Amino acid sequence: MELTHLLINQKGLLRINDKINKNPAQILNDSGATRNFIDKKFAKQNNLFISTGKKIYIELVNGAKEKSHKLITLSKLELGTYYTFGVEVHLISLCRNDLILGQS
Repeated sequence: MELTHLLINQKGLLRINDKINKNPAQILNDSGATRNFIDKKFAKQNNLFISTGKKIYIELVNGAKEKSHKLITLSKLELGTYYTFGVEVHLISLCRNDLILGQS
């Protein structure tokens, strides 16, 4: 992956500027997250298809808790020259990123 796509901030977090379903996005690679999450505003702005699934409870970094039963299956996730299809993500409010890639 080209270094021009990577942003590493002072906290050592790995952020990638790339594409979700052909839409430019800021993606955080977070090995501490147990699932994948997408921002509600990003999903709405880019007309991503939202489905309903099993309700899950999420504890956010700041200690707040949020529940989600809305899912999106990404048709294409691009990371540099790599890409994948069918990534399932849970819809929540994110502050600084469009997508968090977790352990799943």
